[in-house]
Amino acid sequence: AGQASTMVCTYAGQVIMGGCLQIELAAWKRTALTRLFALGPALAVGASTINNRGLFNNVNEYLNILQSVQLPFAMLPALHFASSPKILGMFVSGTAATIVSYVLAIIVIVTNIVLVVQFIDGFPPAAVAAVAVYAVLYFVVCARLMLSDDTLSNLRHYFVDHASLQRSRTRDAECQTPTQPLDARRLPLSTPSDSV
Repeated sequence: AGQASTMVCTYAGQVIMGGCLQIELAAWKRTALTRLFALGPALAVGASTINNRGLFNNVNEYLNILQSVQLPFAMLPALHFASSPKILGMFVSGTAATIVSYVLAIIVIVTNIVLVVQFIDGFPPAAVAAVAVYAVLYFVVCARLMLSDDTLSNLRHYFVDHASLQRSRTRDAECQTPTQPLDARRLPLSTPSDSV
């Protein structure tokens, strides 16, 4: 199971680096980098815990939690791509398959959240706060991976255009209602030397 999950994460990392993050690397460099990140820690843990069964079990528990945290990062974009006619064209998943896939994904994500919450139950408050901040950032990144560029562009235009419209309305209202009455005695006089 450990080798299978490691290889799945390796291939998911290659796909994400190649497509979603748009990191331009030669194929052999991308493969070597993702395999190093996937297999390097697994080999290090195996070599360092070979004679200590208790430490092996503790590290294994941490790795299972880490894998459950990483799963949505690969699963959510894959579901989004599979249900996107713009990306898959005629091979797009049907409505029923998409609904079932998202329901199963939500069940897996909720189960993983419960697992992480149970795992950090005895942690100090600072560690729990750090995990909460990380969780928010993590879900923002997952949401960004699922949103298409068109959706983000539409949201950006809505909020930017709406904000600039509000600023121009406020500026127009300020210009139409003077703060003090005009006083002819306070207006500067222009002299012929000013125009030269």
